[in-house]
Amino acid sequence: MSIYDGILRGMLLEEAVLYILSFSGYTPIIPEDHNEGHFKGDKLKGRGTVHQVDAIGECWHTPAFGHQQRLLVEAKMKSKNGVGLDVVCKSKAVLDDVNQFWNSKHRKIGLKRYHYQYAIFTTDRFSGPAQDFAYAHDLFLVPMSEHAGLSGLITAIRKAAQTIDERWVQSPEGKDPDKSFPLKAYREFVRKELGTRTKDNMVLISTYVNADDFINDADMSNLVDFVKACHQLPAVWMGTIFESVPILLVSEPGFLGYIQRSKGGGKFWENIEEVDDDLKIHLIHDHEKELFYLESYSIDESPRVKDDKVRVFSFSLPMGMIMNMRSALEADANYQPIKFRHETIRDDVVATGNIPLAKGWQAAIYAAIELYERDEYDEPDEIGD
Repeated sequence: MSIYDGILRGMLLEEAVLYILSFSGYTPIIPEDHNEGHFKGDKLKGRGTVHQVDAIGECWHTPAFGHQQRLLVEAKMKSKNGVGLDVVCKSKAVLDDVNQFWNSKHRKIGLKRYHYQYAIFTTDRFSGPAQDFAYAHDLFLVPMSEHAGLSGLITAIRKAAQTIDERWVQSPEGKDPDKSFPLKAYREFVRKELGTRTKDNMVLISTYVNADDFINDADMSNLVDFVKACHQLPAVWMGTIFESVPILLVSEPGFLGYIQRSKGGGKFWENIEEVDDDLKIHLIHDHEKELFYLESYSIDESPRVKDDKVRVFSFSLPMGMIMNMRSALEADANYQPIKFRHETIRDDVVATGNIPLAKGWQAAIYAAIELYERDEYDEPDEIGD
């Protein structure tokens, strides 16, 4: 296994995240497709230098007092020490530099301004210092581990990265010091197959395929399997908890049944008072998996029993960040902390609202915090410690 295995895992996870974000209000941005003065080739210009940022999403909605928002996405998968302070410090430096790119001369030439944000997704854990730094400097951390609904995707990423890596290092191209690893070709192929390469003037994948046959049939087969795993994902929505911490809401087996039983044609509600008691969702924390589950009663029409519930969604939290939000736990009993937005231009679907939690949801958060404070969560070691 060479360094390319890790590079491929990160790239494929980034592309999967961009695909998921495309259903939550973000359009993937391809630098070569945007001749707007803010890119230099495939690199993003900052005040001090240019930056290689391969995954960028542009929000479809812009607030009245703000520039159009773009999200810089970084994905980490099975790094040696988890995601530590070094990663988030580098992210902060990149974010500050690109947000300070503009000056008065750009206004005079009509260069559009954007507001950039930064999110790190990982299948690993975030260290405590990394979470503290991210919270203080307005970086977003999104854990993706342990979700049953994501297991097929994670498996496909590992398989594709390992197989392509093994073929490359044994191939004549891989042994030729004058040949570079065709990561861009793999990324272009994936974006074309996922449909996240949206511009008409896109660089055709055939230009890469025909260049010394960098992408052979075996590589394509593994990348196609990854694309299929993305297309077969269950409902995955981006949401927030306490109106500030992003969460990845991954649907569980009970999701479709819950939607079918929901009043109003399968919609969630803005007002918790509109929800029947047997449709309200209970928040449960699984200490072993470090996951939160949203559970509702079973769709079975048999008489209800106390524990007759099915899981609707699961999500994970970087608990070090939630520690800073104790005041939200003391809010009004009817306060609904979990909000979501799901939309896609392709299907002309927009769904927004609150997850209608039953009373007592605070107990699950308190239980998780208590475990965290007792150091029952093993923190990854910081590099250099």
